[in-house]
Amino acid sequence: MPIDNEEKKDIPMVDIDTSGPDVDIDVPSEKEEEVKKEEVKVEQEETVEQVKETSAEGEEKDEELESYSKKVKRRIDKLTGKIREAERQKEEALIYAQSVKATSDSLKKKYSQLETSGLKDR
Repeated sequence: MPIDNEEKKDIPMVDIDTSGPDVDIDVPSEKEEEVKKEEVKVEQEETVEQVKETSAEGEEKDEELESYSKKVKRRIDKLTGKIREAERQKEEALIYAQSVKATSDSLKKKYSQLETSGLKDR
């Protein structure tokens, strides 16, 4: 908000000390400011690209891990299936062995009975 001339008269003025050595002050031109702004924009774009690359690498790693974990899960499932199949075969073999033993025992019993009855007949 600009100050009117009448308001300037009401404001007390202070003298500035000008007794010291002269100092040259470089006032940056608008071109230099634009160049700086462009440099900042370029740096920001590079940072954004780096972040994108990092996130892309992270996504690739996630995909790798997911692929790796799928392979591991498949191997675990395969091994689990083999273990279950081995247990089932073991149980079947045990049942078959018990039936063969029962048959063998019954045949031995019949043989011994026939042998004792055959000796009595003689």
